[in-house]
Amino acid sequence: MSLTILCFGIIHTIYFTVRFHYTKVLLSNFSCNLITYLRVMITFQLAFALIMVSIYIFGYVLYHQKAFFKTKKWFILCIVCQWIMGIALATVIISKNDSNCSYPRWVSIYTMVITVVVCSLISLLVNVRLFIYGHFSFHRMLLNTSFNRIEPIQSIVLNLDNRLNNRIRVNQRHVRLLKHMIYMFLIFVIGWGPFSILMIVNSNMEVSTFTYGFFGIWAEISLVCLIISMFIYNNKLRQYLAEKIFHGF
Repeated sequence: MSLTILCFGIIHTIYFTVRFHYTKVLLSNFSCNLITYLRVMITFQLAFALIMVSIYIFGYVLYHQKAFFKTKKWFILCIVCQWIMGIALATVIISKNDSNCSYPRWVSIYTMVITVVVCSLISLLVNVRLFIYGHFSFHRMLLNTSFNRIEPIQSIVLNLDNRLNNRIRVNQRHVRLLKHMIYMFLIFVIGWGPFSILMIVNSNMEVSTFTYGFFGIWAEISLVCLIISMFIYNNKLRQYLAEKIFHGF
């Protein structure tokens, strides 16, 4: 996730730098295709990375009885699928530019539909399914325990408390992570959604430099918010950096 955000920031910085300050570079068909492909591809990667975390938790929680979903292989599989999908879906735009390195309107629509609409629907379905599962599994556990009348009441209460404590610890950790991923996905959509719409509008009419720059900066601010959000959520990273910084003084 952190690597994807880093690549996203680097590639978009290169793209906008070339776009506004080194326009002649884009006159080359190869460089135009390469830069634009990387920009679209890494945009897909960031959107997919956000939903792949939810899918990883989905498999870990719903199929907790299967050992595969608790191994690193499941985690690696999610990452590999994320990059394969992003690379494959972005190949559609290759060789679609004209002599001025501009793309038809459908390419902008295609990019927005994948990153905003499709990813939002997948994220919504996965997270709703997880919350429904958590709700029903909790009540099912209570119901199964209430039917057990053979054991003494103190044993039943103790057993229930132990099971609840273990389940709550696991659920709280996953719920916090899910909420954080939903929060980050909303930041991504709010930040890059308007910019994607502007790219579609720009295909048919002239957009002022101020408007283009404003929404471009707005999108970059959302990226900074994603980085800060990742930093705040990662306790180990904060502790490591704090030790390194204060150790130097």
